Amino acid sequence: MGKGEKLIEMVKAAIRYRIPFDYLLVDSWFTNTGLVDFVCSCHKKFHLLGMAKMGNTKYSTSWGDLSARSILGRLSSSRQIRYSRRYHIHYAMTDVKLGTRQVRLFFCRRGKAEGWRMLLTTDTSVDFMRAYEIYAMRWAIEVFFADSKRLLGLADCSARDFTAQLAHVSLVMIRYNLLALLKRSLDYETIGGLFKDVYTGAYELTVVEKIWLIIVEVVGIVAELGHADASAYRKQQEAGSTTGICTNCLKSKSET
Repeated sequence: MGKGEKLIEMVKAAIRYRIPFDYLLVDSWFTNTGLVDFVCSCHKKFHLLGMAKMGNTKYSTSWGDLSARSILGRLSSSRQIRYSRRYHIHYAMTDVKLGTRQVRLFFCRRGKAEGWRMLLTTDTSVDFMRAYEIYAMRWAIEVFFADSKRLLGLADCSARDFTAQLAHVSLVMIRYNLLALLKRSLDYETIGGLFKDVYTGAYELTVVEKIWLIIVEVVGIVAELGHADASAYRKQQEAGSTTGICTNCLKSKSET
């Protein structure tokens, strides 16, 4: 099955399972006339927002049928290139037709050294700033795949059973989400480098203490589910004791 067919199948599955979404974000591998036709003809109302290639595809404009580079040249000559101080980016936009569908093109470039890139969307009411912010959400997905492959072994599962592959991917995603949450909650930078070592030690201590409190809470919940004396256990751990239910599964707090 081709990647375009698989993408449409996945979108149909998301609609069938009633997963809410307003935009389908794709890169230039998937943005084409067929995908635009599918999005516009779908019974669920959502919009396509994707990176498009600056290739030879022809778009119907008021200047005739032109390629993306020719359209950009017309916009540049008519002085429709604008600059965003917020994002430090040059951009331009225009409404065209791709096949029989009305779409909006955004051209953007960061600095003179970089080349122009193009975004295509079926939402002709959105402006460049909003489209740029929405499409930037894809970066979090790219970071997830890069970090998961490099650090968590996402692509290292050699099992031939499909259920095992699903379990492996699910566990990797759970680990990534937990690590991302921990980093977001506890990872902070100090002002200046003078007290870097001191703050590093304090940061590590804070993490250990919080993990210990989580372990204590989990063991307390298990004790309550097992009809054990959870209150007595809490008194013991507050006093520094880890006997009883904790003896066989936890080390002492100092070792932790």
